[in-house]
This record gives sequence, structure tokens and C-alpha cells, in this order.
Amino acid sequence: MDEWGEDDRVLEAVERGDVAAARTLLEAGANPHFDSWGCSLIGEALDRRDGAMARLLLEFGAVLGEVGEDGRHPIHRAAAAGPDPWVLEFLLELGHDPNVTDQHGWTPLHAAAAYGATRAAERLLAAGADPSAVTHEGKTPADLAAVNGRDWPL
Repeated sequence: MDEWGEDDRVLEAVERGDVAAARTLLEAGANPHFDSWGCSLIGEALDRRDGAMARLLLEFGAVLGEVGEDGRHPIHRAAAAGPDPWVLEFLLELGHDPNVTDQHGWTPLHAAAAYGATRAAERLLAAGADPSAVTHEGKTPADLAAVNGRDWPL
């Protein structure tokens, strides 16, 4: 596979939700992990709430804990995803760490706070997320909620 071609075609299939096209590319040897820019394909599938695509990528060796070059884990994306935290539930059930940090020191709770995802925050707290965790800039989840104009009742 050429480094800049097939991997990006898998990303395009993920973005379209075209499981058949993704399967064909993966069967031909395309990378199930990252596109040519280093972004996690499984993270993209989870962002799109595409369980069928996520299962296909897992079948071909993708790992749910893979971190893209942006330093984000899938659980960070899931925490920020909005009012329906089904992906977050899925990841927590698989044992993902609710206190894992990205390259900026953000935990999933920081992401939920910054994006106003209260239900996700409640679930993370129930799973043991630390509300006093600080980023590399010394910000707590409550600080990020305030900076982004989010109500943060937690």
C-alpha cells in the first residue's frame, strides 16, 4: 500500500459510513489504525457513532486505545461528543481509564466540561474521574467549562 493513498481511502470510507468499501480496502492490506495524517480511524468511526465501522476496524486489528498524533484517546472524543454518551459507555465498559491524559494534560472530564457534555461528565465521575485534575496549564474541568461559557453544576 502506498503511504498516502490507501489509508486515506479508508478514512473516506469511514467518513461515508461505507463498510463494504472499507472492508475491501482492509482486505487488500490498508492500515486499520491511522490515516496518512496520523488520525485514528477508529476514533473517526466512534465520532460518527458508527458501530458497524468500529467493529470492522476492530476485526482488522484496530485498537480502541490508539492515540492519534493529536494526542487524543477515543475516550476524550467520546466525552466531548454531546448529549448521547453511548460511545463513552462502551469505552468505559471495556475498561478505558476515565483519568487518561492527552498531550495537553486534559482528561476526558476536561473534554466533557469544555464542550458542556454534562451527562458524559456525570458518567465519568461515576467511573472515578478526578474533578480536581489539572491540565498542563493548571486548569480544572470546572475552569474549562467557565472559560467556554458552559454551565458546570458538577
